[in-house]
Amino acid sequence: MSHQDKTTWLKAYLVPLNMTNVARKKPRVDKFSQLSSLDTAVVHVNQYCASTHGEFASRGAIQYLDELTADIPNR
Repeated sequence: MSHQDKTTWLKAYLVPLNMTNVARKKPRVDKFSQLSSLDTAVVHVNQYCASTHGEFASRGAIQYLDELTADIPNR
């Protein structure tokens, strides 16, 4: 896939997951929505796929979102 296709896919996949995460955790800051681009997500998922042959890219995307939001304190 092209970088643009990967970015489009990640946005479509991660936006609803992040919305659920925000609704559930109620963070003070929504780090995902403040990203200026999804380039770091594309790099993470590319690395995940390269190192875990046979796994779904969606698992790498979820891992990225989990790591991005891991240190978000609740209200």
